[in-house]
This record gives sequence, structure tokens and C-alpha cells, in this order.
Amino acid sequence: MSWLDRVERLLRLGHAGTLLLVEHAQGSQLRPLLRRLTAISPEVSVLLRARELGQVPDNGLVILRLDQEDGGWLNVNRPVLRERRLRVVLWAGDPELGASRLRAAAPDFFDWVSHIVDCPPAVAGFARAGLEAAAGWVPGVAWRGPGAAETAAPTTRLHPLMRFEEQVERLRGAGEGWALVEKVATLTDLYVLRWAMATAGRRGGVLLDDPDLACPGYWPVHGAPARLEEAGATLREAGASHAGLLAGWLDLEPEAIQLAARLLAAGVSEPGLLTSVREAADPGAALVRIADETGVLEPRPAEGGLPPGPWLRVARHREAALAARARTSPDPQAMLAAIPTAILPDGDVPPSEELLLDALTSRLPAKEVLRLSDVLEAVGWDGAADQLYEWGQELLQLEREAIDSMI
Repeated sequence: MSWLDRVERLLRLGHAGTLLLVEHAQGSQLRPLLRRLTAISPEVSVLLRARELGQVPDNGLVILRLDQEDGGWLNVNRPVLRERRLRVVLWAGDPELGASRLRAAAPDFFDWVSHIVDCPPAVAGFARAGLEAAAGWVPGVAWRGPGAAETAAPTTRLHPLMRFEEQVERLRGAGEGWALVEKVATLTDLYVLRWAMATAGRRGGVLLDDPDLACPGYWPVHGAPARLEEAGATLREAGASHAGLLAGWLDLEPEAIQLAARLLAAGVSEPGLLTSVREAADPGAALVRIADETGVLEPRPAEGGLPPGPWLRVARHREAALAARARTSPDPQAMLAAIPTAILPDGDVPPSEELLLDALTSRLPAKEVLRLSDVLEAVGWDGAADQLYEWGQELLQLEREAIDSMI
């Protein structure tokens, strides 16, 4: 029996005035819990402080986020829950607010807790939605935080410390599944990977697992929900009267929380937002469609100049981001990253070293020339690497002389 099955069963069987404690509550599980509870009652409240219980109608069904300061109030007012026949799910997301801490802070109240259910970890729904929407993105996805492998179920794994030939072989063998790339730490790692993709004839389907640097051009995905209290505070400041409930239906996606706050501040009604996100498979994308329909907001650039995740998950904005990227003159880093695909159309075999050197011009600063020298050495083009290294050293000296002349 899943934890949600158990919660539903206990609440259905329990009498009015039931208290159920969810330990190790995961932000990624709040929206699934809301969905399950609405099968019991269409009206569910999500409260951020215990004192808000006074606003809940009799016989109400409540998710209450436990706060360290709530123990005393709950201890004194525990009869209120029984008298008003409330069914309360105590949401203990803070490790310090589990059963043992609650027993110490509010011993009389804890005696009324009928059951304790442990909440297992899970990947956030918005992270899964982002990965699904990014399936055809070139060159791939940069996943921040944990959960990439569990979500993507990759068909192969590789890392920059592998020989170049082995990276190419694994990319070729990945098929239509994700190729998970671990331990990406430098721009050189990224460039060698792009070169390996071009050599393998692979245009996308690469998933960078929590890289240690910004990755321009890669679709940004993360699986880190906002904290419920912080999300609720953001929405409440924007005018939401049901801030906890709206945050929960938004899957606690940080970018969606910020977008909802902007929509509320622009005059979009909270009931309309709640209806839309409650019924949506992807609540963040639903907010973007509301922004499009009302015309009140435009996306703000995020990582790598791309729009935030919810906007990218809507086809119109995804296509606009692609078009904008094609029109933008690349900076040296982006140009270097694009060299393999630019001179290897459709994944053709690598060109000669001479062709590569002819394709490069002095538009690249010295440090990028030297970095590309490392890339070529990694892929086995020692001759071109040596020439680029010498060229880079000459450019570096010229740059130093130019700086000295201005002092």
C-alpha cells in the first residue's frame, strides 16, 4: 500500500477530529497529496500556521504545515479540532518537526495524533514535465540537483574522464534514450562532449547530471521544490488569500510561484488561477497560457538567456527561444561550443585538421584559443592542438602588451 493509499484510507475510516502526522514531508509530494484528498472532499485547505485553523469551516479537511512555534498553540487549542470535527493532516517537512519533536513540544496534543505516515521522496512533477518537453532540444538538458537518473532512466552513462573514443561509442549506442553525462565541471568538458556528439552523429538526447558550471544553450531543468512557507509568503505578499493552497497546486515549482505572484500583482483573479492549475497536467505551463491570454506578462530570461522552465514547456515560447538563439550572434564560448555541429552538418565525419584551422579566425580571444587547443588534444588532433596552442600564446602576449600600453 502506497503512502497516499494509507493516508486516504485512514482519513476515510477515521472519525471527525482526526489528526494524522506526515513525517519527512517532501515538497514534491504535496500536489499528489492534494489530488488524493480532493477525492475525499472537494474543499481542502492548506494552512501555513496553526492559528489559521480558526478560519476553516466545521467538518473541514486540512493540510497544516507544522511550524516550530505552533506546538504551544496546538497544545492549548487541541479541543477545538475535536469540537469542530476537523480532519487535519500535519505536514512535517522540517526534519526537526517529526514525531519525537512534536511529542516534546506539545505532549498533550501529540496524544491525539491517531496515526503517523512516512512520506517517501519523489521527483517533482514539474521536473518530469520539463524533461518530457525537452526531449527534442539540441544539444540537450542541464539538470540541476538530484534526481536526473531516476527520472530519465538513461540508456547509457558517460563522463569527461573517459577516453574520447569511448564517449563517442557510448553516445552512438544510446539509441533514442537519454545519454546521462556525469561530472561535467569545465567548459572543456562541454566542448569535448559536443565534439563527441558530432562525431557520433547525435544531435540531442544528452542529459547533463548536475553540472558544475553554466551551460548556455542547454534546456534548464531542476527538481527542487520551493519550501511551502516561502512559497506561501511570496503568494500572500502578492495578494493571495489561499496562498498555501495555490502553492500546493503549483507543485511548489519556484518559477511557477514567481509567475503566479506576478499574475496576481497584475490583477489576474486568484479563483481563476486556482481553477486553472488544479485541473492542469502541468500547472506551470497553465500559468504561462494565462499570461499569454491576458497579455499582462512576458518571460524574463533565466539560465543561458532562455526563458524559465514553465515558459519553455509551452510550444510557442519554446519555438520563440529557438528562433532568438538562431538570430543571436554567438559569443566566443557559444561559438566554440557550436564548432562541431557548424562544420559537421548532419553529423558527418570530422573534417581535416586543416579545414578546422581555416574555419577559425582571430575573433576568438586567447583564452578560448588555448581552451580549444585542449579540446583538440582530447579528441586526438595533436597537430591542430599544437598549432592552436602556439597561436593562443601569441595572442595572449599581444593582449598583455595591449593592456600594458593602456596603463
